[in-house]
Amino acid sequence: MNEFDQINNLSPLPRKEIINMQSYSAPLENRRNLLRLDFNENTLGPSQKVYEAIKDINLNQISIYPEYNLLKKFVSNHYYESRQFDSEEIGLFNGADAAINAIFNSFGDRDEIFLTTNPTFGYYSPCSEIQGMRKITCAYEGENFLFPIKRFKEKIIKHKPKLIFICNPNNPTGTVLSAQEIIKLANLNKKSLIVVDELYEKFNGDSLLPVIDFKKIKNIVVIQSLSKTAGLAGLRIGFAFGHKSIIQYINKVTGPYDVNSFAVTAALAALNDKSYIDNYVSEVKKARVLIEKKFESLAIRKHFGGGNYFLIWPKKNPEVLTRQMREKGILIREMKNKKDIENSIRVSIGTQEQMSFFWTTYKKLYLNNKINFLLSKNSKLAFLGAIPDPLYEIGSLFSILTIAKQSPPIPVEFGSTTDKQIDAAIAASTAFPPFFRILRASSVASGCEVAAIAFAEIESEFLLDFINKFYRINLI
Repeated sequence: MNEFDQINNLSPLPRKEIINMQSYSAPLENRRNLLRLDFNENTLGPSQKVYEAIKDINLNQISIYPEYNLLKKFVSNHYYESRQFDSEEIGLFNGADAAINAIFNSFGDRDEIFLTTNPTFGYYSPCSEIQGMRKITCAYEGENFLFPIKRFKEKIIKHKPKLIFICNPNNPTGTVLSAQEIIKLANLNKKSLIVVDELYEKFNGDSLLPVIDFKKIKNIVVIQSLSKTAGLAGLRIGFAFGHKSIIQYINKVTGPYDVNSFAVTAALAALNDKSYIDNYVSEVKKARVLIEKKFESLAIRKHFGGGNYFLIWPKKNPEVLTRQMREKGILIREMKNKKDIENSIRVSIGTQEQMSFFWTTYKKLYLNNKINFLLSKNSKLAFLGAIPDPLYEIGSLFSILTIAKQSPPIPVEFGSTTDKQIDAAIAASTAFPPFFRILRASSVASGCEVAAIAFAEIESEFLLDFINKFYRINLI
């Protein structure tokens, strides 16, 4: 029985919007014990103070319904050092996605216009479809994904959308729109509610919250959470800030106890340990500089923006690369079916140590792919340039390299191979299977030549270091 027949035979039927909508789905299972660079979470976990606070929860706290006034008061007075909020300007939600859904439930309506950018966070669309809204999008501009400010203003004026969502910095492009520019957009049509998703704001530093006066600007709501910075993604806690009447309407469509006591306790502990959050954000920013500099050496398209993530367009199939990285213990995410970024991969940014591990693993796969491509052309390879003397010191640890795929194995000595031995090896390699050939290079410093055998699945750390230093490979 196909899906259509199943629906026709179902009683009662769901609303037509539910039948027709494209649900939001993400591969969230089997991610434990791996380096999680796929969903932009905090990659270290929460602070020790959060862990201790959760451990100290007693049975009475579990058996009683959660209370929120203490957390709301703390957020009112201490969320930003430079200002305070009225407690009625703050909404607590079971994660930022619950806040997003509640906003659509309270302000979205059938055939009303929903305006956003494209590509952006995928959960906005199904929330709008549930309400039967008509979606209009603006694509980011150019290879650097600039915000389409002129066209965005034109659509606000022309269509007068009921809801406008701006992810800032945008996920997945990292595009940033200034706080002052967003306030200008809000003034174009005060009957449009502009929702600014600031989940990644800490990694860029241009939030609306320090500057906006919700008593004067009533048509902006700002969403933040503690998933990306404080490491509370598994406990689900999000905040919405806005005019007290707007927050009151949003709260009407939520349950009375949607946020659990564990999340409240963890949020209080996390916000009381701001130095941990600040240090993690600072570390991610340093790691972003490090990994961006690393990628400058590769001839592939890449894009870095304002979030804790970046995009790459690998030469190989993204699905294959994602699988290979997972096999090496690293999760990254394909941007499959995402408009304007097809065939790209989004990589979250963790600590400098984590990104160094990512880079080493990625570079090995990149080099293997490059060599395999050349070998697929059935060509000999040559390394161009001088071999530094330290390479011979490394090579002394690998005086004889045995290639397991060749039977019998062929030993190759590094640093002491004679021209006659190289010539013999090259001549012998013509009888080998086409998936490996002799590599040949000369050292200006020592005047001697070395040889190595390259094959499809390179495992030798020395050989990879050798290739890494001379990845400018030419066909000969």
